Amino acid sequence: MSKKNRRVMYSKICLQQALITLLNDQDLTSISVKKLCQQAEVNRSTFYAHYQNTSELLAEIEDQLLHDINEGIFYAKGGTSRDDLPRNIEKLLLFLEQNRELYITLCHRSPTFTTKATERAMEMDILARSSLGLQRYAYLCTFKFVIDGLFSVVLQWLEQVNRLPAARITPLFCHLLDNTSPFSEGLIL
Repeated sequence: MSKKNRRVMYSKICLQQALITLLNDQDLTSISVKKLCQQAEVNRSTFYAHYQNTSELLAEIEDQLLHDINEGIFYAKGGTSRDDLPRNIEKLLLFLEQNRELYITLCHRSPTFTTKATERAMEMDILARSSLGLQRYAYLCTFKFVIDGLFSVVLQWLEQVNRLPAARITPLFCHLLDNTSPFSEGLIL
């Protein structure tokens, strides 16, 4: 990797970390590029070399987190079958626990994160189950209900100071998914 590429990566990391830090205390709409650059200790020209505005930077942070979840958890060694569910849920919970501050901040301060995450989860599941022939609208409504509920439960778990280990709550998540899934017997046919 060239020196210029390392410098670009470093600047982007500083800007990302600064935005997350500022988002802990204020909404995105109240964070100016000037304030962000001061927090990141980079020049505004450096910011504008990579982003048009703070929303674009936030979108990159969200997309990277969702990419890391997809690639590192669901498409890494192993699979996405029903038998892989407990292992994948535990990996997801451990990953989110390691990225706790980022996840909590995005859930509370980003106007688009939970919608993006739900859409990505739906895309993955629709692709995996495209041959089921389910009624599309009923499927999408049920899936969104389940995923949004799980996001809320994960956020509540991450916000607890003395939270249970991921391995202890994984069976709960598996149970919730098995019993509220649009694919549970008789729910949607």
